[in-house]
Amino acid sequence: MLATLRGNGIEASGEVGDPDPVQAAQDALLKAPADEILIFEHKHEQARWFEEGLFEKAQAGLEPPLRMVVLHDEDDGSERVVEVETAGRGTVDPLEGHEVGSAYLPGLSRGDFIGMVAGIVGTIVAAVLAAAVSAGSGDETGAAAAAILIAIGIALVNMAHVVGLTLMESVRYRGGFAKFFRYLSIFGTPLAVLANLVLLLSQ
Repeated sequence: MLATLRGNGIEASGEVGDPDPVQAAQDALLKAPADEILIFEHKHEQARWFEEGLFEKAQAGLEPPLRMVVLHDEDDGSERVVEVETAGRGTVDPLEGHEVGSAYLPGLSRGDFIGMVAGIVGTIVAAVLAAAVSAGSGDETGAAAAAILIAIGIALVNMAHVVGLTLMESVRYRGGFAKFFRYLSIFGTPLAVLANLVLLLSQ
């Protein structure tokens, strides 16, 4: 890229930075100021895990004006620009005004808050159903073991997501990992409850 820019008469310098694009930009700003920060990401259906929520994370952590260029990979291997979005100088919290929180909890989006409550309640219900399956089966059976494993599995998923939402806000628990665990929690919890209910009713 540097060779291409210099070959077109553009004075350019660069280096390999942090794998997190926002952190890489923050590191570069410590060395020299910038008039604008240019970030490239792929269209939603082609986005890689670290590109999820990238523009929002950049708005929250970078002060210079931002320009987000969204690319689409073509079948012939080339890329084309499909969208350009800009943000002015200064950091912005994209969730401001859309958060649920208190003095003792970080600000959470309404969706995250509802998902967290549903995950906690669903985990308790799955555990109670697992206990009922174990108690109703008498001797140790495959159904009892399966119900317990399902309850433990969904408890670990929801615990990871809740810990991420409540204790990892200092590192901006957003983007690909947060989305992955959010989907696991939202869709996995009802499935775990349903599976344990079926095991209980099938005894």
